[in-house]
Amino acid sequence: MNWIGFDYGKRFIGVAIGNTVTKIASPIEGISARRGVPDWEMIDRLVKEWQPAGFIVGFPTQLDGSEQKIAQHVRLFRKNLKNRYQLPCVLVCEQLSSHAARGQLPPNRSKSDIDAAAATIILQQWFDEDMPDESLMD
Repeated sequence: MNWIGFDYGKRFIGVAIGNTVTKIASPIEGISARRGVPDWEMIDRLVKEWQPAGFIVGFPTQLDGSEQKIAQHVRLFRKNLKNRYQLPCVLVCEQLSSHAARGQLPPNRSKSDIDAAAATIILQQWFDEDMPDESLMD
C-alpha cells in the first residue's frame, strides 16, 4: 500500500511517496503554500495519482521533546488531510529532518528539494520503525 509523507511548512510542503511492501520512501516534489494554506489542488492530484492508504505527517519537536511553534499548524494540516480524503493520517515525531535533508543533498539545492528530502526522511523513519504503535493514528 502506498503512503504519502509530508514535511509541513507555511511556505513549502515537502512530499514523499512510499510503499509498505518495499518500505522505501522517495521524494516526489514540494508543494507551495500561502500563509500556511497548501495548494490543495496539487495534493488532490497526488492523491488521485498515487491512491494512498494514508498519510504520514512530520510533527516538529525540539530536542528536549517540546513542541515547536509551528505544531498547531501541523495539527490543522493533519486534520484537514484526514477530513478531506477520509484516510488515516499519522503524526510522526520528527526532529531536525530538514537539517538532515540539507546534509544529504548537494549545496545550493532549492527549498522545495530540501523539503521533499525531509518528507522522505520522515516517511522512511515510519517504515523503519515498522509503523510504530506510538504514532498518533486515528
